[in-house]
Amino acid sequence: MAVNSPLDVKLEDLEGLELEYEEIDVDGEELGRFVLRTFAVLLVLAGSAVLVFTVYRRGRGSWTEVLGFCSVQIIWQVLAWYAKHVDANWVHSLTECPTVDCDYRRKIYLFIENLFHGIAVYSGIALVGRLEGLVGAVLWMLGIMSAAAPLLYAVIMLLLDLTLSTEKRAEHITLIGVAIARTVWFNLIPAGLLLCWFMGQCLNGFMRLRSSSSRETASRLIAALLILFHIIHFTEIIIYVVAKNSSLDAQIELSSPIAWLLDVGHLIAALAIPWAWFLGLMLPKPDSNSDPTEMNLKLAKQNKNRNIIKYKKEKTNVETPPTTPMKFKPEITSSPSVTSQETSGTVLYNTDANLDKKSKRSSYVEAVSSGSLHLDPVSAAPTKSKSADPLWLPAKSLQV
Repeated sequence: MAVNSPLDVKLEDLEGLELEYEEIDVDGEELGRFVLRTFAVLLVLAGSAVLVFTVYRRGRGSWTEVLGFCSVQIIWQVLAWYAKHVDANWVHSLTECPTVDCDYRRKIYLFIENLFHGIAVYSGIALVGRLEGLVGAVLWMLGIMSAAAPLLYAVIMLLLDLTLSTEKRAEHITLIGVAIARTVWFNLIPAGLLLCWFMGQCLNGFMRLRSSSSRETASRLIAALLILFHIIHFTEIIIYVVAKNSSLDAQIELSSPIAWLLDVGHLIAALAIPWAWFLGLMLPKPDSNSDPTEMNLKLAKQNKNRNIIKYKKEKTNVETPPTTPMKFKPEITSSPSVTSQETSGTVLYNTDANLDKKSKRSSYVEAVSSGSLHLDPVSAAPTKSKSADPLWLPAKSLQV
């Protein structure tokens, strides 16, 4: 019989023990950040519904386009809210993964979150250009970038999670490198594009935020809030790098500002899209009566369609020209109508010649009737008849 080891436990030893249930303790600061992030998610949901209904009701612009941009923001905000607060404090399906399947599920979730984060950031730049009136190849380039750049980053991060071990992935150098790459990809490049757009607007005479067009006003409001969003994330990454290179006490002290900056950045993003868009559409247009240039442009635009003279050309029936230059006049015909038409034409166009022919014929008939002119019956019979009688009737012989 084997000797009992210290790990051997008998049923009698378990009598009288009570199990303690784990209590989830959330401090006040963590609860405040959770409330702030939840408010940002609700803000995006409510603003998207209001904006889509407003655009659909006004009938200006495509409400499906608005729904597409807002849907991207909603998906990104909900995914980030669940992973950062809900799962980290209550569910623990992503933070604590004891099995391999759970670890793969966490990596796939992070891949989807990174993908929609990038799409939300780059689609905001495309939205600014779209509302400003940007068309053509540049808008297509922004659209392609909105899908290609986030997909590339998400795939790289997924391959990094799959190839590196858990210890290597949790090192300070790896964490700092991933954070800097994330900032460059999702903050530095979009912020640079927005600043270039802002400088171009300044060079073109940008003097005020409000414009005569509600879409342009919404574009400028969105761009201003997006620039503020990227500035907040720049500040966060700077503090994060400093904390990682400091002592443990400094990291604990700086963890709270980093978390608050992250939540405030998501709130600014919720205010940019869709609430800044909605505010730009609802703001009244500035009074341009004091500016003569804007007044003249407005009048010229109104009179653009009024000053057009519409000329309608009268339609005339053009007769078909004859196929041959010579008029067809049959000498022999069995139709009395043709003879009558030709006779009537002769009377209309050559009256003197017709009278001369009639006088000669009457003198000829008188000579024949008086017997002064002798005609042979055979030779007198006409070989061709020009009368109105049909050809199949026998020819009449002259009685002398």
